Amino acid sequence: PMVILTMTIERLSITWEERGAGHAMKVAIGTLFAASLAHVIMSVPELVYFVFTFPAILLILVGFMLAMGRYRGYRLTELVRFKAFLKADS
Repeated sequence: PMVILTMTIERLSITWEERGAGHAMKVAIGTLFAASLAHVIMSVPELVYFVFTFPAILLILVGFMLAMGRYRGYRLTELVRFKAFLKADS
């Protein structure tokens, strides 16, 4: 939790410097809302049981995130986007 909190504070301070206080506050409120919603969802006993009983379901969730392009790291949709660029290099 401390690492996540530190990373969030660091990102908000960078946003504050680059885009201003108003945008940083919007991002902070959005982050707080997302964290609260995640806490409420993870507090559902049936969901906790399902995830701990079938942990492979998390792989499906990760695959869905990659396919939708919401993951900030490597995105599967970028393979299609830069396909022409890869052909030009070969």
